[in-house]
Amino acid sequence: MSIMTSLFDLLPAVHMGYHPLNLLDRFLEEWPLTGNEHGGWTPPADIAETDKDYLLSVELPGVDLKGLDITYSEGVLTIKGEKRKEGQNGHTCHFSERYAGPFERSFRIPEKIDVEKIEASYADGVLRVVIPKPEESVPKKIEVH
Repeated sequence: MSIMTSLFDLLPAVHMGYHPLNLLDRFLEEWPLTGNEHGGWTPPADIAETDKDYLLSVELPGVDLKGLDITYSEGVLTIKGEKRKEGQNGHTCHFSERYAGPFERSFRIPEKIDVEKIEASYADGVLRVVIPKPEESVPKKIEVH
């Protein structure tokens, strides 16, 4: 058994949704002197791309959509909001892993896009944003005659 294998065996299993580098990120986010620059938490996101669109998915379970703000300006898509902590109802909390508080994520979009065509939807705790690419950037097959 290598040293690396034994070190990673001490950390939560990857198959349970944990990854050693994510644990380091989480530690740094929660450290009192570093943290999120907005004093909140950072929701996880995925960015994908098709021939026609950029696809952004952000995990936001428990976030009130009324307070969600999505803006696009000068090539940057920004998502702001807040996840409120559930009331304790007189209970003393001994352990809490769920994030709460304000958040802000910004994503640079590499091309000029038509802002009017951006679409957003929310289902099952996931915000999905579809950003169509400009027509001229869509790949086109050119036939040779």
